[in-house]
Amino acid sequence: TSADDLLLGSGSAVDVLYDSYTMLLGETGIPRSFLDNGVRILFVLYTLVNLIIMLNLLIAIISDTFDKVQDTATNARNLELLQLIVEYQQITEDKGQEVTFLWIVSARKEEDDDGGQEWQGRIKEMARVIHGSQKEVTERIREVKEQVTMQVVKVEHHLMEHVKEQVYNIQNDMQTVKAQVEEFNKQITLQVNDVKQHVTQELAEVKSILLQEKK
Repeated sequence: TSADDLLLGSGSAVDVLYDSYTMLLGETGIPRSFLDNGVRILFVLYTLVNLIIMLNLLIAIISDTFDKVQDTATNARNLELLQLIVEYQQITEDKGQEVTFLWIVSARKEEDDDGGQEWQGRIKEMARVIHGSQKEVTERIREVKEQVTMQVVKVEHHLMEHVKEQVYNIQNDMQTVKAQVEEFNKQITLQVNDVKQHVTQELAEVKSILLQEKK
């Protein structure tokens, strides 16, 4: 076997690529002769997916650490500045120099300007976006409630108008029926009176006939 064959194994392109890939991963402890092409493909896919997951995890850890550093950057800067001032004061006191320090404490309100404010980490940005989304959702819910309330009021008003119209129609029908009943009663009363008069006349005639027969 030549030196090139010892270095490249069987000398095929697949073996060369596989050996180069395993060199990047380190010693796997599995002889190449035990692995066929299908197992090699699965091994490469598994290690690639595992590598991508580990890289994403590393990026997430680094990003979280960076966010924490960004959140505490101002406090850390002020702390270092105070420590420097205290150290300078101690040095001047040890040398016997009389130095008068004038301390000026000022307070300022941080401007909530997205354009001019430094980026302070994705966590704060995400919290701001979520807070804004909550406001939008709350406003949307309030608008929907108002729209539903207006629709309910409209429906109630429409129902009340419909009920009033139906009641008015029923009252008119009742008045019409009442008038018809009264008219019918009048007609019945007239007919009864006519019958009474007719019967009375008949009785009078019968009485007169009976009286004449007796005579």
